[in-house]
Amino acid sequence: RDEASPRLPELLAAAVRSHREVVRDCQRGHGHERHLLALYALSASSGAPTPALFLHQAWSEVSASTISTSGARQPSVASFSFGPVCPAGIGVGYLLFASSVECTVSSWKGKGPPAAQVAREIAAAAQTLATLVERSSQVARSSAPASKL
Repeated sequence: RDEASPRLPELLAAAVRSHREVVRDCQRGHGHERHLLALYALSASSGAPTPALFLHQAWSEVSASTISTSGARQPSVASFSFGPVCPAGIGVGYLLFASSVECTVSSWKGKGPPAAQVAREIAAAAQTLATLVERSSQVARSSAPASKL
């Protein structure tokens, strides 16, 4: 966490671009694991034998999300949580407000990293991010051309 690194603004911009692409893909229905999960659930509820696809090691790997997140941007929602989707996982629920983000972190007791530790790491990363964004904003304001009006 070297906040002084001159590459941080560049790395942040690249991460934001990448995240936007992933979100757009999911919004367009291209989140492959969710489609497969729906097929798995239909298969399991039908009573039919489990298709070979869901017995393969690859399914175990793609369906075991260590960190699962879900967020909301609803003014009427005051509290929100999201649980882990695998035994050693972490669930992160977050609410986006105009001037803040509220986050809950959950995990299974005795499995995976403790939720409190992950919450502290998220808070530290958020502070680093806030510092970086503020610094980038100051640089952008100071390098903006003066108004000719």
